[in-house]
Amino acid sequence: MSERDTQSNITTAIFDFDGTIIDSSSAVLEVMRKLSVRYRLPVLSAEDLAEIRTRPLSDRLAILGIPRWKVPFIARTALRHFSNLMDSFPLYEGMEELLDELSRTGVTLYILSSNSKKNIRRCLKRHGISSFSAIRTASGLFSKARHLKRMMNRFDIDSRNAVYIGDELRDITAAHEAGLPAIAVSWGYDTRELLVQGDPERIVDSVDDLKTVIQSGLKA
Repeated sequence: MSERDTQSNITTAIFDFDGTIIDSSSAVLEVMRKLSVRYRLPVLSAEDLAEIRTRPLSDRLAILGIPRWKVPFIARTALRHFSNLMDSFPLYEGMEELLDELSRTGVTLYILSSNSKKNIRRCLKRHGISSFSAIRTASGLFSKARHLKRMMNRFDIDSRNAVYIGDELRDITAAHEAGLPAIAVSWGYDTRELLVQGDPERIVDSVDDLKTVIQSGLKA
């Protein structure tokens, strides 16, 4: 039995950002269209985007004809476009109250995201959120596991009482590679059916469900 299998009481919650805390879905199609012009990628319709959400990241890159070596360059461009739109992104309903309650009741909160610290801090400040002990950026779409491990070492996080919360299959995979259990939220980018493939410890469909799982523990 692995350490993450014995986990129960959650005292540390590490959150992804886009698609987990904030709803940036309204900008995805617009940003993809801008990227298609610069990098000569296929132009996606709303229907295409809905279909691609059902595919793992490696399949998406293949569909778009993006080699892995080009991903960092495209990701940096995408972040610049998202930065221009950050002030329009809302928190998911109930998220502000959840973060405040978790912090008040002794759960230590962190963020690990592929978004930039500047973007994240700006958004949190706009919403008046100061619950997070630290924010870290994963420099690359495939590097979250490495950054999670660094966070755990840096902040002395006990994997037996911690969890990573995200909206993508790659978040689940990264958590498990780092020895952490994963809670997947179904309101973000990846479809629920795709999240199931990652075998997360829990999938939640609302912020209220997420609060219950964190407060009750994964074994409840």
